[in-house]
Amino acid sequence: MSNSTKSSLEKIKRDILAPAMDSGDLANLEKASNIWRNAAEAAKLEQEGQAAQRSIRSEKVRFWVPMAASFLSVLGVLATLGIQMHQIKVAAQGQAEQVEAAQFLDITKSLRSIPSENISIFATATALRTYLVSPRFGQQARDLAVSILGTTANPSGFQVLFDDVVKQTNRANLSDIVRLSNILQDIYEGTEAELDKIKENPKPPTPVRPGPPPLAQPVPTEIELQGDLDDIARRQKMVGEALAKILRSFQPPLADVNLTHAAFVSNDLSGLDLSHANLNRTLIVWSNVKDADFGRVTEFNDSEWGNTQWWTAKKLSLLLLDYLKQKYAFDENVKYAGAPTSLEEYTANLKRLSDHATP
Repeated sequence: MSNSTKSSLEKIKRDILAPAMDSGDLANLEKASNIWRNAAEAAKLEQEGQAAQRSIRSEKVRFWVPMAASFLSVLGVLATLGIQMHQIKVAAQGQAEQVEAAQFLDITKSLRSIPSENISIFATATALRTYLVSPRFGQQARDLAVSILGTTANPSGFQVLFDDVVKQTNRANLSDIVRLSNILQDIYEGTEAELDKIKENPKPPTPVRPGPPPLAQPVPTEIELQGDLDDIARRQKMVGEALAKILRSFQPPLADVNLTHAAFVSNDLSGLDLSHANLNRTLIVWSNVKDADFGRVTEFNDSEWGNTQWWTAKKLSLLLLDYLKQKYAFDENVKYAGAPTSLEEYTANLKRLSDHATP
């Protein structure tokens, strides 16, 4: 029973029932008794209602306690299962990485144990393709691919493997393409030197002492060496085209790219921003540099610009401009890549470049 109900009963007893009993008036006593009886019944109903509510609360507690326990048990099982699945995933990942490492090691050993002239470039491209996109072995696969590309004698195979390497090229590993260009240029120069020797000495010297000839090593002919030079030049052009295309795709431009010893042979470099490029020993021959920006280039030692209309560039640094005027000035007897040019055009462009040259 609530405090308010008790207080109401006490008040009825004090103010109504007690005075009626003291008065001895039967009518008043009957009325007071009815009021008291009704109040008592109301109090009883209130008590029963409160008891019912307590019973309901008790039933709710008895219902939810086991439900909560079951729910917590399910959570525990799920948590345990999640931990076990994670452990299985980590273990499987570790096993997969071990398998990947073992397979890559086998491929590497296999390729390095085979003479370069006997390597199947198509099999190599197939074997390395997966690893070129591997987060763990991507760079090692690229290094191996570049080395093979520099020595393979198969032109069509070169294209296949080179395409795979180019697809995975970005700002961070662009230097791999430059390195391949460098390797091809070294091979070209070595082959060219060998060809020059044969041209100077077309017949081998006659042995001084009589007797059986020494074990002869196969000597490439002039025709074979010239064919090798032509093939290397085609590959250089392919690499230069890819390098120029990659540079065009970079936004913002990679103006300070290191192109040391890279070779651009009959390539289109028009409009490229190479304003801070390193051009030491770089070949830009028979190429188009119209509107290209070389405005702040300071590294260009031994760079070659033969048969290139360098004066059509958008900007040249003052140092580079002086270098090109001294070594590759316009010569009406020289054939240049691109549209025909003239001394008048050369002179007009020199003035434009000089007026805007960066010290």
